[in-house]
Amino acid sequence: MGPDLTHTYAKLGPRGTEAAMQTLYFGVMTPIYSEHPVVPQEQADLIALLKQSEAKPQRKWSTQILILIALLLGGVLVALTGLLWRDRVRSVRRVLVDKARRQGVQS
Repeated sequence: MGPDLTHTYAKLGPRGTEAAMQTLYFGVMTPIYSEHPVVPQEQADLIALLKQSEAKPQRKWSTQILILIALLLGGVLVALTGLLWRDRVRSVRRVLVDKARRQGVQS
C-alpha cells in the first residue's frame, strides 16, 4: 500500500499538482518513474484521479467499526471456548487433586 493521496489535489492546487507530476514530487514515484518519465496523457490521468478522489466523501468511522467488530468477535470466541471446554479444566484438576490425596498431601 502506498501513502494516502486523497487530499493532495486540495493541498497543491491545479498548478501545483501539474508541477508535481512533472518533477516527481512524490517520493513513492521516484524509483518507479525516474527511468520512465510520466507522459503528458498519464499526467492528465493522474491529475484527474487526484481531483476525483478529492470530491468523494470519506468514511469517518471505518477503522473504529473494524476494531469494534474484531473485539466483539474475539470476545465471542473466548466465551465460546470457555463454554465448550469448561469441564476440561475441572476434570484435569480433579485428577490432580485425587493423585495428590493418594500421595498424602492435604489440600
